[in-house]
Amino acid sequence: MQSLRLSVFLALGASLCAGPVAASDTAPAVEAEAVVAAHGVVVSADDGAPLAGVTVTVGGQSARTDSRGRYRIEVPASPLYTVRVSGAGHYPADHAFARHELAVEAGTLRIPPVQLVERRADRQLFVFGGDVMGGRRYETPLEGERRLVHDANRREDMRALLDVMAPTLRAADLASVNLEITLSARELTTAAPKSYVFYAHPELAETLAWAGVDYAAQGNNHVYDYLDQGLADTLAAVAAAGLGYSGAGFDRAAAIAPWRTQVGGTDWSFLSFVGWEGRAQPNQVAEDAKGGAALGDDATIVETVQAESSANRSVVVQYHGSREYSPEPTEESRRRMFAAIDAGADLVIGHHPHVLQGFEFHRGQLIAYSLGNFLFDQYIHETQASMLLKVWMDGSRFARAEIVPIDVRDYRPVPAVAGMRDAVLRRLRALSGPRGVRIEDMAGHGIIAAAAAPNAATPPAMTLMAAPDAASVVVPASALAAGFPAEARDDAGRQLSFGRDLLWRGDFESHEGFAAYDRSWTFDGGEGALDRDAHAGDHALRIVPAANSVTMAQRIALRDLDKAPVTVGGILSGEGTRLTLQYRLRLDGEKAFSEWQNGGTITAAGPGWQRFAFDIPQPSADPTRFNIRFVADWPGNARRPFLLDDLKVISWENGEGASGVIPGLRKYVRLPATGPDPQSITVHFQPWQRADSAD
Repeated sequence: MQSLRLSVFLALGASLCAGPVAASDTAPAVEAEAVVAAHGVVVSADDGAPLAGVTVTVGGQSARTDSRGRYRIEVPASPLYTVRVSGAGHYPADHAFARHELAVEAGTLRIPPVQLVERRADRQLFVFGGDVMGGRRYETPLEGERRLVHDANRREDMRALLDVMAPTLRAADLASVNLEITLSARELTTAAPKSYVFYAHPELAETLAWAGVDYAAQGNNHVYDYLDQGLADTLAAVAAAGLGYSGAGFDRAAAIAPWRTQVGGTDWSFLSFVGWEGRAQPNQVAEDAKGGAALGDDATIVETVQAESSANRSVVVQYHGSREYSPEPTEESRRRMFAAIDAGADLVIGHHPHVLQGFEFHRGQLIAYSLGNFLFDQYIHETQASMLLKVWMDGSRFARAEIVPIDVRDYRPVPAVAGMRDAVLRRLRALSGPRGVRIEDMAGHGIIAAAAAPNAATPPAMTLMAAPDAASVVVPASALAAGFPAEARDDAGRQLSFGRDLLWRGDFESHEGFAAYDRSWTFDGGEGALDRDAHAGDHALRIVPAANSVTMAQRIALRDLDKAPVTVGGILSGEGTRLTLQYRLRLDGEKAFSEWQNGGTITAAGPGWQRFAFDIPQPSADPTRFNIRFVADWPGNARRPFLLDDLKVISWENGEGASGVIPGLRKYVRLPATGPDPQSITVHFQPWQRADSAD
């Protein structure tokens, strides 16, 4: 069985790098449209004024903005564009886009307005990344996957994992990650009695420093995987790389001690804690005569924060807690994060769930409940929509935050574009809005301004047009800035149901680029490659059969599920191709999947694009896994290549499963299956309301 390798169509500087392709070792030729004109404007994030004399670089070509902040650059045509903006007296910015996101019109690209933040004497920029491990599957890949880090080329291979995101890290006055792994160059044989233990070569610490990281939080549940031997090697490796650290040590006093530094003339203390002791013995936390991570119980967090704050130091607390893969922090985690700010902390950053959680303000200071993964080898789909978080502090007061959406693809962080960017920003708006935090759009990133009273005004209704053969319409993510979808009706007055998106890369715009390859699909009986003959956007998936039947299977099952009906839909092109959806479930309490079941079949009737939507009934119990595959064959064995685009898996709300609904995740509106076809859909919104009055 062959893993999916999607071929690269054009290399644009460092943005798209040559790599393995499905059908050959050569990328297809550049398209006829070799040069396009990119234009946009750069403004001040502080006052909105246009910025003159700023350098904008796109595709290796640069220009300076005029007196009105405008620029125009002739650049090579490409499916991906990276935009670098830099100017004297301002922090530089990096943005990435798929071509279709830039509104291509007659060879012209409109780049959204970019905001630059002014440098000031008392202002500091911090950049925070999520969980980092860098071992396990990087060197010992799963069957059929390529190895990313080789012994003979370790330094170069490890640096390649972070080179795309390094400019964002290096732009910071201080950059931080959660280093969730033991580091050692020797074979470690004495491990804690836990289900998951792992370690990586100390070169990982050197790579982090090379990429621009300054501090590694150690208060987590893997720093003590190999007990004192592993802890000694880890702390030595981090120190040798020049990284600051806190959160672990050979006794409690050393583990809870802060890392102290000065940034922009302000004295800062960094504290790092894990939220639980662990069940294994010896456990994972430091004690008076035992090594481990710093246990962040209520009393310890308050004690250590107060000690630093009373010494006139600004404080960052990084807390490793809450449940894995959960969209919300636990009440215990939230209580401890609030307590840290009450005790004097100026910024609180959460880790451990491996997925994104939302933001909240407390006493005017920002809490980020979970940053998700940054450099991690989890193949779980839900962990791959992530972010870097940029936070500007004016002295010790929060000034501004910027969400840089990232796609943890091929086990490495790269800029998220198209559907993956939408998934990141939609999720963060859905989880932050109920806590009073508004996230605005800025050139593909999300902006959080200083804490303000929530806007109680009802957002305006939105009218969405329905395609003639569509089964659903999409509520744009930008509409969630002010509120959440509360009701949808068609032009006949019929009330419609909402659904959320479970498959974020179904547009095939995030399967390649930046030398990272999606591992979501396998093929048996054929090969898959990107194709520019897309129904929407820039890419579709072209499947070339090598047998009379081709199976395209989802490698890893979806996990973030509801007890609700599901629709699997998409668009097919390939006259005569018969496509059958098959699916299987694993229900709560069961150890194995069900047998594969047929979900529906479509035969492409002509040479054009044809929509399909297969409805899967609500399961009898709560599902924990949902897996799909497509089987293509050709009556009469007249096999031929075919195209797929805009695949989607939608979980629909219904009365029984409505109690767990997160309203901000409502992306789709389901069109009526009977009666007159609607021409338009009206979506009514409710404003976000603060969950409490904690401030």
